[in-house]
Amino acid sequence: MSVVDSIYNTIPDRDHRAVSGQSMGGLMAPWTESQNKDLFGSASMFSPSPDAAMFGPEGREVCFVNRELYRSLKGIPLRLTAADGDRYIQYYHEQKAVWELDDLTHFEYHEVSYPDHRAVDIPDQFMFHMQEFAKTHPIPENWHHADPFTKFSVWNYEVSASREGPAFTILENVTPEGMLACSRPYLPDGPLVRDEAISILTDRVYIPSESYVMTDYNLSSGRISKSNLRSDPQGRLTIRLTGGGHAIGINKPGEGSGLCLIPESGREEIYCETGVQNTLSLTLVNTGENPSGPVSIRAATAKPWLAFDIDSLQLESLGPGKKIA
Repeated sequence: MSVVDSIYNTIPDRDHRAVSGQSMGGLMAPWTESQNKDLFGSASMFSPSPDAAMFGPEGREVCFVNRELYRSLKGIPLRLTAADGDRYIQYYHEQKAVWELDDLTHFEYHEVSYPDHRAVDIPDQFMFHMQEFAKTHPIPENWHHADPFTKFSVWNYEVSASREGPAFTILENVTPEGMLACSRPYLPDGPLVRDEAISILTDRVYIPSESYVMTDYNLSSGRISKSNLRSDPQGRLTIRLTGGGHAIGINKPGEGSGLCLIPESGREEIYCETGVQNTLSLTLVNTGENPSGPVSIRAATAKPWLAFDIDSLQLESLGPGKKIA
């Protein structure tokens, strides 16, 4: 970006940069945004290609499908413009259905009457970005990221993974109080990579030179362990994890409680067939230092043809380092 900013009369900050594209460019626009959240403040797509793309180190590339990027796009205003006569229109409807149900910050879908695979209503899409340029886009309070490379930085976190095979390194629900960290060969529900080591150097979000307790729930073994960490003089923590996936909580000794709800499949949405009963399997873990207090879990759906036999669960409390499945 420094080269572009040095040549053109730009406003050189994230809030005044956007990425957009059509067809294959529409496939690449959200991917480019998801990997460069510190550079771009919004993204848009004209009739994106449904093709899958391969990314990663040479010889260890992974395949991604655009619609599965929704976690990594939290905090990014997005717009998808589609032509109703496009041969890929069903793909856009599917992507719209997934993205509208997930925890995106702002998503617009615009469909235009046009008989071909083209960029349509370009001025409206341009105005979407102009409106976003007038706003500020803070880092989300909890954010997500999926990266095909073994070394990367995101929101001032520096991550390094050591493994042999191709995989996405995935951080989810990242806050100063903890995160979920794992690697999968494909998104969103590929098998957890077990033979690896992950190192995470956090942003300066902790008290400098202070002691913290890390509660670690291993998603593969089901075991919960605790370890002591100490922040550096800049207020950063170094977190080292083995493979298998981890839900971790970070608290000062004797302080804080944190609940982590983990779907067994790794997916928020579940495929259902008419007349067939499905089971929604979840694990709730308290990765904090104190009891949680009363807990209420409620299942909901936007589909009128779906019904739950049991749609809520109540707990008086979940103790520190405890789980319920």
